[in-house]
Amino acid sequence: MITTKRVYEELEKEKLIDSVIGKGCFVSGANQEFIREQRLKRIEEKMLDILREGKEVGMSAQDVIRHFTMLVEEEHI
Repeated sequence: MITTKRVYEELEKEKLIDSVIGKGCFVSGANQEFIREQRLKRIEEKMLDILREGKEVGMSAQDVIRHFTMLVEEEHI
């Protein structure tokens, strides 16, 4: 219970949610740029993980990029 309450307080402090007494908590639309930056950080972390794992199997950064480009083209993204 205490952990959940703390998480909600943290989310509210970071303006990610709005609390309405008697109605609940709702995702805030006020801080879209912050949310975008957080998501970009997570993407960068995943990309670094991929580069590290590629290195472990003998792939260079260019090999990883070529492989990623191939996947993008196959999926038409």
